[in-house]
Amino acid sequence: MRPLLVAKRESYVLLGKPPTRVLVLADPEKDYSDVAKCANQRRNIAESIVSELPQDLQGDLLADGSELVTVRTWPDGPFEFAHFKDEELADGLLAMARREFPGGRPELVNKIAGERVKPHATSKRKGPDVATVWATWVTDYDFSKTAFAEEMWPLLERKVHEAIDSGGQRPPIMDGPLDAIRLSRLPRSLVVVERKIDPVPSPAPDGAESYDPEGQGVVRSDPPGDGSAVGE
Repeated sequence: MRPLLVAKRESYVLLGKPPTRVLVLADPEKDYSDVAKCANQRRNIAESIVSELPQDLQGDLLADGSELVTVRTWPDGPFEFAHFKDEELADGLLAMARREFPGGRPELVNKIAGERVKPHATSKRKGPDVATVWATWVTDYDFSKTAFAEEMWPLLERKVHEAIDSGGQRPPIMDGPLDAIRLSRLPRSLVVVERKIDPVPSPAPDGAESYDPEGQGVVRSDPPGDGSAVGE
């Protein structure tokens, strides 16, 4: 994922291994609950990717236009609420629980609707979650997000195919792959990054590595007496 610096010129360097672009899809809660927090997460992830490059080379890769890291959140709450109606979620829970909800299906739909309108989750507050409804109803075994996803998948798959066939409104999850395809098509074969400081290298101390300005890659300066320089 991290970039590899292979050669430098007087005013720019070449990245033989460009950094991998990252697409983050998240529930709009906690560290992703608003635009500012998403921007902060994007910055943190991007800085970790370029951290091994010299400081003066990081600016261009960290700029918004580089799209090194893209953060997207689901609209209208966590994934399940962004993709399914209350009635659909109720039917999925009933199928998974294999038992009636006290008060019947209409009461279960009301409980789910109550979860939907809760504020987003924070480090100190629980947000909308169908597992909360489950816990008041099924007490002999825990709710499984994986099992619920498998239960709801056929419905979501049908929605995806209907959107493709009709050209109508897409489920939000479809935007993720479209974003990934777009990002994957951006140039990656060779990246040129402008240097921000004097590019003239100083001699490497014994046993250290420096970058050959003629483009030969990493050259190791070995202790006196060894008599060898190794190009990697």
